[in-house]
Amino acid sequence: VIIGDARADRIVLANPAAARLFGYTDAELAELPIARLVSDELRPRHLAGIAAFTETGHGRLIDAGQPFETVAQRKDGSRLLIELSLTALQDAASERRFVAAIVRDVTERRRLEQERATVLAAAQEYARRLEELTTLKASFTGMVAHELMTPISAIRGLTDLLLADQIGAAQRPALIEAIRAEADLLRRLVADVQAAATMEGDDFAVQLRPVAAISLLADAAGFARTLSPNHPFREEIEDEATTATVLADPERIKQVLRNLLGNAAKHTPAGTPVALRASCDEEQVWIEVEDEGPGIPLPELERIFEKFGRGRDAEGRRVPGVGLGLYLSRRIVRA
Repeated sequence: VIIGDARADRIVLANPAAARLFGYTDAELAELPIARLVSDELRPRHLAGIAAFTETGHGRLIDAGQPFETVAQRKDGSRLLIELSLTALQDAASERRFVAAIVRDVTERRRLEQERATVLAAAQEYARRLEELTTLKASFTGMVAHELMTPISAIRGLTDLLLADQIGAAQRPALIEAIRAEADLLRRLVADVQAAATMEGDDFAVQLRPVAAISLLADAAGFARTLSPNHPFREEIEDEATTATVLADPERIKQVLRNLLGNAAKHTPAGTPVALRASCDEEQVWIEVEDEGPGIPLPELERIFEKFGRGRDAEGRRVPGVGLGLYLSRRIVRA
């Protein structure tokens, strides 16, 4: 408990608990300016409030009659969070105005509340992610079956057209190319599932060896040109990168670049270009895939590298796939 003289802005009475709270002796706290207990940034507001109360007998915080939290300052300059209840007093004989303050240190209470809130939020997020993972695992078989059935159905339909002999010779090469494309998609889906199973094992390793960077870039560029006519493809390869030799697992790095290029085409609106860039310094070759789509929504950022995590296209729809491409890519790059 602290009682202060408003006009003098000075403490006139305080109990020992208040002195201990603010780090003063009983003698030091007596006659101490009230403003010394207020944090530096709040002191101007405090002085203005005391001046108004001295003149009118009213103050916004005093008249409210409700406890409130604020930041106070100890003798050593350290801060503490306090709960403050203010009551106006007046000496009828001298007409001096006083303020009685009941002070409670709530620093530890607030810290514990924040810790509890943080732990609760983490537990809720863990439970949500666990439930989501359980759902994903439960539906994985059905999801894989669905994704595999799409190219299988396309291959069956295109083959039926060929066997029915209802199209001319000029159209046959286009149908055969379409069948090849669907077969390639089917192969990639199966390869992703197999790769995911391989990488779960403790014996997963990459086979590093010297490889010409240009061979990695050429494979990526060739793959990019087959993706979609709706995405103009450009290369920005520095001359130094075309002659550099790197230490890498070429098959794994090619897989990473194909995944990135495939994602760039799947997740961007038609007409937006996809770029493959390469530059190098004395120690490293940097290979980048860039698109000009809408970017990755913030809620998706934490999920895009998770197993079975699938993003959405520019229209917000789920894109085809089993959600393993970026998961595999990160595992490869880290290895």
